[in-house]
Amino acid sequence: MFRSACLLVLPYRDATQSALVAAAYTFGLPVIVTDTGALAEYVVEGETGWIVPPGDARALASALRAALADPGRLSAMGLAGAHGSRTAAARRRQGFGRCTAIC
Repeated sequence: MFRSACLLVLPYRDATQSALVAAAYTFGLPVIVTDTGALAEYVVEGETGWIVPPGDARALASALRAALADPGRLSAMGLAGAHGSRTAAARRRQGFGRCTAIC
């Protein structure tokens, strides 16, 4: 399913997180997510996707129009998401980003 898509849209009204954002990036897809839970933390607005307010149909429609109007931009954003996903995975393997508690 991901291979035939050009974009992933997650119009959740309520969520904490979704593994689908990482899956989209793995397949080189940009995303449109709602600003709920931690979803927006995985998106660089305008670079790897769009963030819209939950329940705002006009904002969602606007983001969809922008996304579908420029296939070249969609492709570039998907590549940015894929690159960021690989970079984050490499950093985790190297031990970067680990948290140490100081008591």
